[in-house]
Amino acid sequence: MNSNELWDRNDIQFARLISELKAAGLTPEQMDNLCESMDLNKDQIHELLDRGEEAFEFIMTVQRGGARHGMNVFGSCMSCLQFL
Repeated sequence: MNSNELWDRNDIQFARLISELKAAGLTPEQMDNLCESMDLNKDQIHELLDRGEEAFEFIMTVQRGGARHGMNVFGSCMSCLQFL
């Protein structure tokens, strides 16, 4: 998959954005504003940031290695799906 195809994939870019937001960090004011705008508490925001980071890491793992082994973007082995 080339970089343009990756850029066009919302599932990858949304997870990437959340992962990068976590890495960059939020100021206390930004966190307060985000909590207010999303009607969530800080623990819930941190959980979403963690989930975004995990999703992006998983997607990149699949893109780098899993795809060569017949894995789809959800981590399921394509040849094994026939047995479900």
